[in-house]
Amino acid sequence: MLDRVEDTDRDDKMDVIRIVDRFVLQHRFPDGMTVVDRFVAARKDLPAAEREMLLGWRDPVEGIFEVQRKDGDAIILLNLIDDLVYRTYSNVGREAFYPDYGALRDLFADPALAADQRYGELLRAYLRAETITPLPLRRLAAAHPETVDAVYRKILRKPGFAWAEHGDALLRKRKSWYYERERCPGVSVIGARLNELAAGGR
Repeated sequence: MLDRVEDTDRDDKMDVIRIVDRFVLQHRFPDGMTVVDRFVAARKDLPAAEREMLLGWRDPVEGIFEVQRKDGDAIILLNLIDDLVYRTYSNVGREAFYPDYGALRDLFADPALAADQRYGELLRAYLRAETITPLPLRRLAAAHPETVDAVYRKILRKPGFAWAEHGDALLRKRKSWYYERERCPGVSVIGARLNELAAGGR
């Protein structure tokens, strides 16, 4: 872990998370076991389903994924690196992709909810969080162009706020960590589907 930290930005929390994940899930000790193996072996009280889930983490799949469709509780993903299709499930429940995102979506659909302190705290938490990129906030603004200004005016207490004029500056100020360096994939392998997308195909 120390060797990897030397080659990365210690102030970038995502880099640190990736290092810890790789160590816990993929590093093998001389006996061939991973940290997860040792944890499961030491916890004889774990239910079978939890043991199976944890041991499944030993073989992570890395790549750039295109979301193809939702299928029940699963999301069907195409890995643009290996051109394989993966049927994936959340390991922390249906509301895993962003915390309380449904409530935030309700707020943008109905700005009157800003009178409820819980909604204001939720939006401010999204603006503060260093684990949440600008993407969900940009998507909400794009999905609710008629109400986005009213939401931010009420929550931020800035009567003159206009998303089209001030939104980018707000995100760059609150999420400066995200904009400090260019974000790009760590590999450049191009599969058939990625090549199609790059060429403008659908």
